[in-house]
This record gives sequence, C-alpha cells and structure tokens, in this order.
Amino acid sequence: MHISKHTFAWLIDILESDLFLQLVPFLLLLVVPTFVLFLTTTVNPARLLYTLTMGLENIGTNLSWLFPKSLGGGSNHSTKKVKKLRNRAEYVAQNG
Repeated sequence: MHISKHTFAWLIDILESDLFLQLVPFLLLLVVPTFVLFLTTTVNPARLLYTLTMGLENIGTNLSWLFPKSLGGGSNHSTKKVKKLRNRAEYVAQNG
C-alpha cells in the first residue's frame, strides 16, 4: 500500500496536534471499556444501562482530582488589600 507524501504529512500533523493528544486518552478510557461491556453483557438493556452508568460514575469520581474547580486565574474576583483602620492620633502623626 502506497501513501502519498501529502497524505502522510497530513496524518503526521493530525497525530501531533494538541487536540488529538488530549482527546485520545479520554476516548480510550470511555470507548474500550464500553466496547468490552457490550461484548460481555447480556441483551438486557436495563442491566446494560445500569452497568454503563456505574462505570461512567466511577471514571468521573476517580478523575475528579484532575479538574479542580479553580484553575489558577480561572476566577475573576480581585483580592483587595484591606487597609488598617487608624485612629486620629496616628493619622496626625503620619500626615502632620
């Protein structure tokens, strides 16, 4: 089988892209176990749906540490520096 240079370069670009490298592990974590589940379970749809739901819940619970709620800079609130309250004597001493 002969692949043209243009097609080969296109495939290399796709395989090295950031999107592909980020999606493949998640697809493997979801598709491969689901495929094995379909092959090994009986035809009962309720049982299959329950097992699939429990598997997805397990993956979500185990991977929750990868996605913290606040990623550095994810929140838009600014931290204000609270000024210390001074009495009149300190104000006069500092400002004259």
